[in-house]
Amino acid sequence: MIDTELLSQIQAAGITDADYERAERHIEVLKTLSNLTYKGIFIYDNFKRKYLYISPNPFGWLEYNKEAFENMGSIFIDAFIKPNSKKAIIDAFVYCYQYIKNLSQEEKENIAIYCNYDYMSIDGKHLPSTKCTPLEFAPDGSPWLMLGITTSEPHGKHDMFCIHNILRKELVSYNPKNDKWEKKQVPTLSPKEKTVLLLLSQGQAAKSVAERLGMSEYTVATHRKNIFRKLGAHTVAEAMAFAVKYKAI
Repeated sequence: MIDTELLSQIQAAGITDADYERAERHIEVLKTLSNLTYKGIFIYDNFKRKYLYISPNPFGWLEYNKEAFENMGSIFIDAFIKPNSKKAIIDAFVYCYQYIKNLSQEEKENIAIYCNYDYMSIDGKHLPSTKCTPLEFAPDGSPWLMLGITTSEPHGKHDMFCIHNILRKELVSYNPKNDKWEKKQVPTLSPKEKTVLLLLSQGQAAKSVAERLGMSEYTVATHRKNIFRKLGAHTVAEAMAFAVKYKAI
């Protein structure tokens, strides 16, 4: 069962009817946005501890009907998340909530949270990958509404959580090996490395990139090697995905 005492630590307070009028305006925008993507879009309410909105897009909910999630609130953790992930995800929610609450207002508005967790999908082969950010805040500065995007991944590691403080260019990641949160800076690419990565990601060969930038193929290869090292990537696609996700490009 869910630890209700832990959940109480991430419950917003002081929300009024006027606040929910603003929430309705957000929902109307998301209804339109959901027509443009296959991913699942949601707004989670940390005051009522329930979903205020769930888009009908099937890829976000791993083949379940979206109605299965509506009105469940935090109970979805008991219903759909595998036992080995339940404690990790609740602990992560509590940590993220406290981390955001203590930031300046400008930083709060520039936060992204990424998580993958072990989920009982119908086919048993996918993990949900969720990215969310605070949409509205309670009077005490804690996150009230969380805007999120969810899709399924055929591969990945469960219990992976990361907070991206965009203004500080800081990543705060959960390390399941030692059960600790660790901080590191987002890798920085030089202007030349960014250009090389963009051109390589477009499918251009090293020779073509070299000719376009007026450098040797050896120099292009050196830039490519340095990009992979900085971003922890093994392919151009991996490097580009990391750079876009964490705004390194």
